[in-house]
Amino acid sequence: MKKVLIFLFFILIISGCGKNTDTPTSEVKRLFSNYNSLSSDVLIQLDSVMESEDLSDEQIVKYKEVLKRQYEDLKYKINDEVISDDKAIVSVEVEVYNLVKAIDESEEYLENNKDEFYKDDKLDSSKFWDYKLDKMKEEKERVKYTIDFSLTKIDDKWNLDELLETDRQKIHGLYK
Repeated sequence: MKKVLIFLFFILIISGCGKNTDTPTSEVKRLFSNYNSLSSDVLIQLDSVMESEDLSDEQIVKYKEVLKRQYEDLKYKINDEVISDDKAIVSVEVEVYNLVKAIDESEEYLENNKDEFYKDDKLDSSKFWDYKLDKMKEEKERVKYTIDFSLTKIDDKWNLDELLETDRQKIHGLYK
């Protein structure tokens, strides 16, 4: 009996080791896992995005909180995987907070309440950013987008191709 169990154990190990876990779908799942877990790569990317904005240190912290919440709460569903030789497309439905709605509503509010944000006919952009970031932080409505990720197989390993800017905007909930 003991030999049979050992034999079955080895069969399970051998068959499990032969399973290819490097698929286009697994690579896309890894990407979303990095977003959900706020991996160091995602946080470094987030820092570089923040450097390009003209924000105060306090606003940068608030904006990072908004995007971290977006990443942690991001939901996704793999819809399809199509492989052709060394190219693949993985179609994914993502569900994120509708931050573009919060921004649009903030801009509409600015348009209708200029006296709150303008002084001597000049926009106080810092004050408006504070308002807009508060609205983004409060946003609860979610929106779904479809993203088609392109992958290329290099040296028997699937690699995500460069994300399109529109796909990044979808992940951030900023796509119009």
